[in-house]
Amino acid sequence: MRPTITKTQQQGFSLISMMVGTIISMLTIAASFILFQQTSNRANNLNTDMQLEGQMATILTTIQLETQSAGFGINDPISENATGAFFSRTNSGMSEIYWRFVDVGVQCRSFVEVQDGTTVEMQWREPADATQCTVDSNFLTGITSWKVIEIAARFERTTGSLISFSTSDSNCWPYNQGIESSHTKLTVTGTSSVESETHSFTYCLTNL
Repeated sequence: MRPTITKTQQQGFSLISMMVGTIISMLTIAASFILFQQTSNRANNLNTDMQLEGQMATILTTIQLETQSAGFGINDPISENATGAFFSRTNSGMSEIYWRFVDVGVQCRSFVEVQDGTTVEMQWREPADATQCTVDSNFLTGITSWKVIEIAARFERTTGSLISFSTSDSNCWPYNQGIESSHTKLTVTGTSSVESETHSFTYCLTNL
């Protein structure tokens, strides 16, 4: 009697199963990498946005502190005139302010926006020739050259003005204290590079 031969089914993974498993693993790893990269980019963008917000807040505060000196030590100072103690204008769509005061001689200062390609640079300036700054020299024609003394900030991938200025004459309290009297009020509006939000505040120029 011949012995009965029983065929048994082959156990283990076939080549096709291993290839399918490898492909699934590769797709999973690729998806995980893309998710990590996107999360990392969002975190970096959020950090950059926070830095830009901080820069704009610092600039707005510094402008308020610096322009408080406008008209100090000058008899009967006037504003919004190129020969006055304070002057603001828009030049090629970019904002500029100029002011003067007396402190060991007459001092002239300016804050300007400069468009450079897709970058907006904000600069603090003073006359290249200090002798051209007098109590009534024209900011635009009497002072022939301005030099940059500090770059306040650079906003990349940005076009157009991020800050604007407007003035009005009304009664106000210098530093919100003391007796109310007529002064020039300066309103400064900064546009955030994040979602184009605007931040505006108005304050009294106590010497004007």
